[in-house]
Amino acid sequence: MATNPSMAARLDAANETTGEAPRPLYRELPPASAFPVDALGPVLGKAAKAIEAVVQCPLACAANSVLAVASLAAQGRANVILPIGQGKPSPLSLFLLTVLDSGERKSSADSMALKPVRDTEREIAELEAGQRHAYDVKVASYEASAKHLTAKLKSDRAALEAALRELGPAPQPPLLSVLAPSGDQTVEGLFRIYQFGRPSLAMLCDDAATFLGGHSLKAEQKVGTTANLCRAWDGSKLERIRGGDGVIVLYDRRLASHLMVQSGVAADFLSDAQFADQGLLARFLVSSPAGRAGTRFRDDAAYQVVTRRAALDLEDYNVAVASLLRQPVRWKNESDRTLGVELDALHFTPEARALYVEFANAIEAELTPRGTLANAKAFASKLPENAARIAGILTLMAEPDAQTDGAADLADAIELVKHYLEEASRIMATGAIDPELRRAETLREWLLSLPGDVIGLRDVYRLGPNSIRQADRARSAMTILCEHGWARERKGRCDRRHCASNGMGDRPVLNFDPHRWIAEREGQTVATVATVATVATVATVATVATVATVAAPSAKNEKANSPEPLATVATVATLPDASEVQRTLDSWCDAFNALSPLRPATGFTMGRWQTLYDCAAWWLENFARRAAWEGWSTGDVFGIRPGYPARGGLIDQLGDNRSLVMADGGARWRSWGIMSSYAAGCSPHLEPFWKGQ
Repeated sequence: MATNPSMAARLDAANETTGEAPRPLYRELPPASAFPVDALGPVLGKAAKAIEAVVQCPLACAANSVLAVASLAAQGRANVILPIGQGKPSPLSLFLLTVLDSGERKSSADSMALKPVRDTEREIAELEAGQRHAYDVKVASYEASAKHLTAKLKSDRAALEAALRELGPAPQPPLLSVLAPSGDQTVEGLFRIYQFGRPSLAMLCDDAATFLGGHSLKAEQKVGTTANLCRAWDGSKLERIRGGDGVIVLYDRRLASHLMVQSGVAADFLSDAQFADQGLLARFLVSSPAGRAGTRFRDDAAYQVVTRRAALDLEDYNVAVASLLRQPVRWKNESDRTLGVELDALHFTPEARALYVEFANAIEAELTPRGTLANAKAFASKLPENAARIAGILTLMAEPDAQTDGAADLADAIELVKHYLEEASRIMATGAIDPELRRAETLREWLLSLPGDVIGLRDVYRLGPNSIRQADRARSAMTILCEHGWARERKGRCDRRHCASNGMGDRPVLNFDPHRWIAEREGQTVATVATVATVATVATVATVATVATVAAPSAKNEKANSPEPLATVATVATLPDASEVQRTLDSWCDAFNALSPLRPATGFTMGRWQTLYDCAAWWLENFARRAAWEGWSTGDVFGIRPGYPARGGLIDQLGDNRSLVMADGGARWRSWGIMSSYAAGCSPHLEPFWKGQ
């Protein structure tokens, strides 16, 4: 952000009039130590260096990207056996967090690291396409046989049961090709993939703000999502309880995660008390390297040489990841995939076991109230297990058929987790992740770019940075700036025109006028809505809306600044009959319950069908009752326009988006920063998607 020279000079000279220089809002982060890339081993270490050289991103960013992909590849192959009790299996799943600002080429680094994953997904998709027709034939044959046996033996129950047992279970569909979902990701979506896809997945987000600020982590979903993520890291069973689906339990599912976020988003995430209390933060290995933007100059001839060398260095990495991902899934019961998979066991050698115990004891000694790790107790207590997981990953990347975990790999893993511990301690010790201080610093930088001396609260939350465009946040941020000497409160009521054109000359400190927003509010329109609702079996609602409008001052009384008389309009809404609403709800639910996520209607690809199916399930659970009361038709909600994807009804337009707000017969949602809207009655003529296209 550009800084206004005169404003900057006045702020820098604050001590000349106040006697005290403005104080920093928080301590700057001390520089991060160098990432121990050689501890990643010959395969991952060379890959990380190659990505850093080509993309010119921080080395820690490239290292976390390859480590996350390696975790995805290894976690579906084996567990590492911790020396606890008779041996405790631990997944090879890692949760990584990289904190980097925009422009640091996080996406490019992730894209290079993901190449063997995307290539494998394409191979699986081609195989799935060939198996899909065979599966449809088997299902049709199975259903016909079962129907024939039922009709033939309906009078002999014992014979029918014997015949159906002999017929066997229904055919299983081919696995979905998804290994690392892209785009908007939700825990609900991951659960759906686990049901019908492979048991090992990765949540790799190069812009994790879409996840951390998405539907899964809204207030009403946050506790459940956090608990599911913790269970996924632990390797525990995953459960989902729904009215329509009943109870679904999945065993042996694995999830690797790498979230890349800007510093502001990371501050909110790392300072969230609920994430900390539920133990999610303690499971993440965090890196916050220095950015390289502004230093990435290159000589093109030399860069071409670097690129060719990097391609060779990435070959071993690509082959190792692909070989692990291509291994067949060993289901415990092919007919019931919810029961999980068979995974190999990686046991420590005696030397590795002794090293693990020594490291665990050293960590434990520092967890006392006076220990060096007392403030990072939750994070530090999981370091030995994270080290064991990383050691198992390094072992399998070098030798896919390994059965033991050696001391050399564990020693490298311990060096890596020590670096992550240093990073976590560095961030926590500064206190720089307080979101209120972060917002105040953002506001301070914005104020430095302004030409004037006086700013009103209303202008702060109306024109200021997006993160403080709320009155309470703006007021809090300005209070912090005042407390730290970056602004001072201007006493007394301020005339609006005077505030706008006030030339404060060489006054050194920005003036904050707490009354200006009151002055500017005069002459604006004020709307008051009173709603009374009575809810019965479905709902019986009576709504009375009273709107009071304050007219703008007329020319004759503008000097006196006296408003015109109030105009009050009372309206009574007309709502449908309760029985009609219930019929609408029943018709929607009956139609949806007849669908299968694996049996697309005519004209749909599997991908688009499942997008519509998942969105419809989510919408019915959260918004159907309100929509029925507000008069939404089947076409408005579920309609499609054949040949024009995402141009039909509400569900078709939403797709994977879960930021929907519905009120007063309208719907609004935000996608990529753009607000979209849709209203009841727009498309009643459209046919619902389940009728095909």
